[in-house]
Amino acid sequence: MLSREALNDSGALWSLLNWRTLTTYQKASLNARWKIESLLVWDKCCPGTGTMKGLRPSYEMVSLFCRENFAIADRSLKDIRQNQWGSAKPNGHPAEKPEELISWLIQISLPESGVVADWFMGSGTTGAAALKAGHRFIGIEQDEKWFNYSVERLKKLNAHLKKT
Repeated sequence: MLSREALNDSGALWSLLNWRTLTTYQKASLNARWKIESLLVWDKCCPGTGTMKGLRPSYEMVSLFCRENFAIADRSLKDIRQNQWGSAKPNGHPAEKPEELISWLIQISLPESGVVADWFMGSGTTGAAALKAGHRFIGIEQDEKWFNYSVERLKKLNAHLKKT
């Protein structure tokens, strides 16, 4: 888990998870002595697939870990967010998330120019959302294929943004 000391005193860490990993997150939070401040339920508006014998999941969760001076300014925001998402992924990454959701998380967390980091960069969605919002971005990805894909995607986006 990312150390809270890597964040400034008003920083936040959002981490996506599902019902299977919730207890792992809770245990890690206790071990790190860094509580989960809240959970957002991301309603995908579309049932997922799977070979489970139970219900088909149509949601994921997003946990918020934050430093002492972090606060979401708009206290009217609810803990359920609808962003339609199906099995077709625009950039082809198996764990891809909707840019609209990531943009919203950045917007409510970082109202002024800052740095957004993603330790599991995948196809670069968080980076794209950060750059479009005028933030700097740091991305890490262990899979060379996806790292190269993300770098190219973000280079193209950055060039486009500089033209406009």
